[in-house]
Amino acid sequence: MEQLRPDGAASPAVAGIVLAAGLSSRMGGVCKLVLPVAGVPLLVHGIRSLTPWCGRVVVVTGAHEETIGLALQACPTCERVHNPRVAGTMISSVKEGLRHLLGGPADVPVPARFFILPGDCAFVDPSVCGALLATDADVAMPAYRGQTGHPVLLSGAAARAVMHASDGTPLCQYLATFHTAQVDVEDPGILIDVDTREAYGRILRNLDRRFPGPFVSFHPPGAHAGKPAGGSHGSDQPLCHPDGFQ
Repeated sequence: MEQLRPDGAASPAVAGIVLAAGLSSRMGGVCKLVLPVAGVPLLVHGIRSLTPWCGRVVVVTGAHEETIGLALQACPTCERVHNPRVAGTMISSVKEGLRHLLGGPADVPVPARFFILPGDCAFVDPSVCGALLATDADVAMPAYRGQTGHPVLLSGAAARAVMHASDGTPLCQYLATFHTAQVDVEDPGILIDVDTREAYGRILRNLDRRFPGPFVSFHPPGAHAGKPAGGSHGSDQPLCHPDGFQ
């Protein structure tokens, strides 16, 4: 398996899908994905964890499309698609992103591997993506001290299987027959998400004053595995079982 390098060698064979269609209901309707962390919208931190590796990054919008569109001005190379099923599960957004990447013009290369990252899982070190790409599994998931997190990496075969999923069914049901690798990483950022005002406040209180820029991994007290291998969208139904694809 070829090891890619995060130094401008992003591959057209690798794409990222960032899920940003949710209602932010536990934030009281405030769009959490544009909340600033070290002067950068939360969503942009997540996007930048993928861009060193991905030839294309697609952001799937929904409930707060206009607000998120303004934040995406900081990421001009990102592609954007809209999920009209705002109240649906996260898997509906995954399918919209895959449909866009798999069904493009004939002269645009179709990616062979796909990262899936919820927009509020914004503190993944880019090295995690490299570790996942070093596997040849159909499904690869990072794990920190035994707990799986994000992003999830799908092969082309697994991605095409997901397109046949119903919107109300966890993703794991469609991936259970595929070869799955759990990749141990030393990055607690794979477990951190921002679902509530309290979670956002914890992150701000524990930011290192030497915050290095768009990429950061840190472990604030009380950090939780809010969406291991899954997460919330218009509803709180997880994509996959917290202990893996069960």
